[in-house]
Amino acid sequence: MKSDRNVGGQTAPPMLLAVPLLAALAIGCGASGAPATRVSLVARDIAYEPTRLVATVGEPVEIAMQNVGAIDHDLNVDGIAVRDVQARDATTGGHGHPAKMPALHVAASPGKTATVRFVPTAAGTFEVWCSVAGHREAGMVAVLEVREARS
Repeated sequence: MKSDRNVGGQTAPPMLLAVPLLAALAIGCGASGAPATRVSLVARDIAYEPTRLVATVGEPVEIAMQNVGAIDHDLNVDGIAVRDVQARDATTGGHGHPAKMPALHVAASPGKTATVRFVPTAAGTFEVWCSVAGHREAGMVAVLEVREARS
């Protein structure tokens, strides 16, 4: 029984065929190896919907922030313990950043959706806020609750 495979006119050992497949699976699942729970957050002019998001310690989560407003908006979370952060901004330029970058940050221009994927490492309740001038003060905030994993 022959174990080589024909790849591009040449034979390749089965192990070489498995490496790209395993790499694709690892990218799709993130560094933690588990699929992420996807949470949708809508950014309107001066409001987020919903205003409460929930995640679990040790479980990957991806927040997809869809900007349905007329100007750029962002999502910021300070003080949260996280690992494996992957953020994909969806801005067309001109978006400023907070003076001190928070643990989580992602921005989206009007009509765009930005994502931030991460694994929370400690439980707690954290404020989610927009850094556009005056938005946080006007109430563009939400809460991210990170709960302990159930045993």
